[in-house]
Amino acid sequence: MFGEILSEIRKFFRHNKGQETFRKARGSAGETFAAKFLQKQGMKILLRNWRHGNDEIDIVALDGKCLVFTEVKTRSDKDVHGGYAAVDARKRNAQRRAIREYLHQIKGAAQEWRFDVVAVTVRESDGAMSATHIRQVSLRKP
Repeated sequence: MFGEILSEIRKFFRHNKGQETFRKARGSAGETFAAKFLQKQGMKILLRNWRHGNDEIDIVALDGKCLVFTEVKTRSDKDVHGGYAAVDARKRNAQRRAIREYLHQIKGAAQEWRFDVVAVTVRESDGAMSATHIRQVSLRKP
């Protein structure tokens, strides 16, 4: 799995350069890692990177009959502000808007849903990744 993620980062860098590019590549690799992590937990991935205007839902999945909207935050192990801390009030508002629109577009077909966060940590020494899954995160102000 790490080989696939490394390949994705290399492919991204062939077309782009710079620090912002590195963050995007790391974020993309973290989302791929998170999707595979959730699949191993028994979830079915329905969509990745669903957008409405400027708002985005990183992963839409099914956990049994529950629709799960997942925000992925990928950080270095050197970052003192872990992934979950980055889900601030602004991000929660964006998620609320995106989820509302997604549910509207599927005509409320989901009886049950929740918002989760997967915090992916990348170890700088070797690039190894680990994930922490925080279930049923409140979309209210922290």
